[in-house]
Amino acid sequence: MTTRIHLLTRPGHNLALAALALFFLAQNQPPTTAAGLPRGPQQQQLEPNPELIARVSGLLDSASGPDRAWGAYLAQKNGLKQFTPNLIDALKALADDESPDAWLATSAVIDSLLQLEADIPAGVIMSLNQRYTGEKVIMLARNPLANKDALLEVMRSNTGVAWRAAGNLLAAAKAPGLAALLLKDLRLSVTVLVVDPHSGGGVGSGNSVCGLSGLAMIAVPQEYPPIGLYGLAESPSRGFVVLAPGPRTVYYSRTVVSPGTRAPGPSSAPLYGRNEAIIEYLVILLAIPPGELGLKTEETYSEEWKGAAALTERLIQIRAQVTAKYQSVAARLIDAGLLTEPEWAELGPRIEIHLTDFRSNKSAPLPGSAG
Repeated sequence: MTTRIHLLTRPGHNLALAALALFFLAQNQPPTTAAGLPRGPQQQQLEPNPELIARVSGLLDSASGPDRAWGAYLAQKNGLKQFTPNLIDALKALADDESPDAWLATSAVIDSLLQLEADIPAGVIMSLNQRYTGEKVIMLARNPLANKDALLEVMRSNTGVAWRAAGNLLAAAKAPGLAALLLKDLRLSVTVLVVDPHSGGGVGSGNSVCGLSGLAMIAVPQEYPPIGLYGLAESPSRGFVVLAPGPRTVYYSRTVVSPGTRAPGPSSAPLYGRNEAIIEYLVILLAIPPGELGLKTEETYSEEWKGAAALTERLIQIRAQVTAKYQSVAARLIDAGLLTEPEWAELGPRIEIHLTDFRSNKSAPLPGSAG
């Protein structure tokens, strides 16, 4: 077998071809424990095949995309955790690679690091482009509190399921900085129904929904090894793994795409329940029942028409009431040590008031929304 590998790696032959031979060599190696020795805590494992170690090192150091992908594949397939630093270095180099096929080698390296359960510096993870948002969250999820700044950046930069996954992880860890981000992003909508006198009134609220949609086809060329590709989802399916438990748990999937084949890859749509998710996270941070927060994303008031001046005064009162609720939540977060005074000084409620005219006589115009 050694002679065959030498022939495959002589000048003019691609290293990736040698990697394939080495893979089969590794599969046929004897067990790593010596036969006949008693099993026990002091038993030592034999070193991996030196030829395999040398070849994986050479493949990962190569500038060729297929070579790097094969190196990453062989490392994870053979459990070679000692190559974690090499894989991280390869990931750093690939982050700046703008060639069309760079995503294949990058995906192979990410898959290898995840399968080897490697701890990857947040700076390296965040250097990857938006294409790998799902993979970023999966890698950062190994230590949400230590990676809080990176996860907060994921929330600032995304509107889909990645936003919810990062939010779930940060809320569970009660991470500093999350409360300020949530209050900054919260949108409060107030609808005022203007009705005829003596027609009654009331208050209500509404909610929106969230979802995922969209599929893109992905393909792996023949010269590459099988590559594991990842996606995030809010709905569980066979083989999915829990990534971020929360009000709406986020899962991830791993799909191994063989060379020469195509497979669908998930992509996310905007999160339409974002405001409601913010309220859910505030409840988690404060560790209170949902009904005790006192703040809603949407409220509806019904006001009898008593003239423009009276309605304007009422709109000012409504805005003040909603602002007071917002400030009350902020005060509780400060008391709980989840929001700092400097953070609070930069925040303010974003309130939109919409007037809907249900009067039978609309000759008198409605005033502005007292904003």
